[in-house]
Amino acid sequence: MKVQTGLRVDKFVLDRFKELCRRERLMMGEAVQHLMEACLKAGSVTLVLRSEALVDAGQRKADESKLKGVLAELRGVIKGCGDGGMVRYGERQGDTH
Repeated sequence: MKVQTGLRVDKFVLDRFKELCRRERLMMGEAVQHLMEACLKAGSVTLVLRSEALVDAGQRKADESKLKGVLAELRGVIKGCGDGGMVRYGERQGDTH
């Protein structure tokens, strides 16, 4: 049995949520129901919201780790170029001024 609710939410948040549902080909009610079911399964709304924040923090750590690796690789390339491996634009290696 379905029931209609009259929840009041921020229009900007609602519009963005509708767009997100549209892109993922979900009915808005279906997405909200899945969120509600996840909260019921967890036995807590705040636990579900907190786990989402932990996922964001975990992704941020993964992104930072990847960035550190890329920066280390870039430093190696820059160091190699500083050891005579880099030629200025318009010059040929071995040219002297």
